[in-house]
Amino acid sequence: MIRATSRKWEAWVSTAKKFLMAFSPKISIGADPVTDFSIGLERKAIKENELELLNLPEKIAQAKKIKLIVCIDEFQNLAKLKEYESLEQKMRSVWQHQQNVTYCLYGSKRHMMMDIFNSSIKPFYRFGQIMFLSKIAENEWVKFITEAFEATGKSISKALALQLVQMVESHSWYVQQLAYFVWNLTDKKASVKILEQAIEQVADANLPLYQRECDALTASQLNLLIAIVNNEHLLTAAETLTKYSMGTPQNVSKNKKMLQNRDIIEKTKDGFTFLDPVFKRWFASEYC
Repeated sequence: MIRATSRKWEAWVSTAKKFLMAFSPKISIGADPVTDFSIGLERKAIKENELELLNLPEKIAQAKKIKLIVCIDEFQNLAKLKEYESLEQKMRSVWQHQQNVTYCLYGSKRHMMMDIFNSSIKPFYRFGQIMFLSKIAENEWVKFITEAFEATGKSISKALALQLVQMVESHSWYVQQLAYFVWNLTDKKASVKILEQAIEQVADANLPLYQRECDALTASQLNLLIAIVNNEHLLTAAETLTKYSMGTPQNVSKNKKMLQNRDIIEKTKDGFTFLDPVFKRWFASEYC
């Protein structure tokens, strides 16, 4: 907050002293203040002045007569902290009274985010407007990828760039990772063979995560995923239950909920599908 609201390091120091006086801050400045500037706060002081620290953005905004937007990425990860319930209440109690600061809280784990903001027993219930971001359009991705290749003296056809995007179902993280691997393998012009090599590299790079995910699942949960990969829509039909050894309809319902809670699958108008397109490809090759 201090660095974002001043351009000179001298102002950072004076701002830190003014607004963090209760914390006895330890300010460190290196040879290049722009890249080597840090503020150390005593843990005990933080515990004793938590509310004041949470209100720091508002105080700075008022003093400088500006409006601020505080963006916190992967916000749902805070829920993993042991003291999160207490922290959650404090954040809500302080932030709801601030007039000069807007909070943009975003995360990739949809179920966890919905639990934080849509559960009536949670402090952040209806804290603000919830927005679901749609996937970036394929034509925008194609333009971005082809121009990025050209900027480095390499090339990829629009058709191949489109194939790349569709291979990972326009998933933002994977489009960029796959495009990087294709670019890295390309000398001058990308090819279908290079794209096939690159998708294998993407799977290999994420292999430990996929294996850990599957190791934590029961046999009936894995069988449910196999049925979903095979495009089975009547998951509780007697024939499907027997074919994939999924147990009872109640067991399937319980496993669907659990897999949704872990953000492995999601329900769409056409049935259930994997949230992670590359995990889906890997799972299909390993388990089907």
